[in-house]
Amino acid sequence: MLSTGRLLFPLLVIVVSVHSQTFSTGDNSSIADCSHGCSHKDESRFCLDGNAHFYERLLMGHLRYYIATQVSIDLWHKHHKEGVRRNASELHEDVREGLGLQWTGEKDIVTEKIIDTLADIVTERTEEINLRNRTHAPPTHCPIPCEYTHDLYKIVLGLSIALNVILATGLVIVFTRSAERNNRRLLATDDH
Repeated sequence: MLSTGRLLFPLLVIVVSVHSQTFSTGDNSSIADCSHGCSHKDESRFCLDGNAHFYERLLMGHLRYYIATQVSIDLWHKHHKEGVRRNASELHEDVREGLGLQWTGEKDIVTEKIIDTLADIVTERTEEINLRNRTHAPPTHCPIPCEYTHDLYKIVLGLSIALNVILATGLVIVFTRSAERNNRRLLATDDH
C-alpha cells in the first residue's frame, strides 16, 4: 500500500502542475500572433502588429465564410421557392438585421454606420456572385472550438491515468506474489 501512495503522489503533483499551466496560458496559447499582453506603452510594436495580423486573418476568413453563407441562403431560396431569389433589398435587410442582433450597442468602436457599411458590402458582393448563376455554394468551414484541445487533453489525461493505475496495480500484484514466493522459500529453507 505504501508503494501505491508513492506512485499516486507524484502523479497527483503532475496533474495539478499541468492543470495550473493550462489555466495560466489559456486555451488560445497556441494561436500564432495573438497575445493579451500587448500594450500601447510597449517599446516595440511587434506584439501589437502580431495582434493586428491575427485579427486581419480572422476578419477576412470570417467575412469570406459569411458571404459564402449568404450565397448559400440565396441558392436555398432559388431551389425551394421555384427559382425566386431574395432581391437586393431583402438581402440587405437580412444582413443588416443579423449584424444588428450581434451588435451590443457600443458607440466607441463599432457603430451603426459600420454595420450599415458591412451590410452594403456583403449585399453587393453576394449579388455579384449570384449574377454568375451559381448552381452550388462556395464552401464554408466552421472553426474548431476552443474546447476541442481541452476535451482532447481530458481524454488523453484520462487514458494516461487509467493505464498508470493498471500498471501500478500489475506491479503491486507481481511484487506481492514475488514476496510471497520468497517468503515460502525462506520458510522452506528454515524448516530443513
